[in-house]
Amino acid sequence: MSGLFAFLLAFLLAAGGFAALALSMHRHHHDVFGRPPSAARTLSLRAAGWMLLALSLATCFAGPGWAVGTVLWLGLGTAAAATVALSLTWLPGVLRSRR
Repeated sequence: MSGLFAFLLAFLLAAGGFAALALSMHRHHHDVFGRPPSAARTLSLRAAGWMLLALSLATCFAGPGWAVGTVLWLGLGTAAAATVALSLTWLPGVLRSRR
């Protein structure tokens, strides 16, 4: 796997994971979808979020190894979490209108 592709894949997996974890919260789910999540949806979103974060970590480990991969994953995770947080802060109306 090429370095740029692995980097982009790890970032997208981390962003998807943080988005799923954020949407499992009642407030963010209500902001985007207009209603709180059901118990089953909350559980599914949490499981998907953690699974995507684990896949992102595995993607980072696959290329440069565990030492550099850990640092890379922490940096990507920070950027992905900030992207999701800013999106949910400033774009909930846009996200709601596109459902």
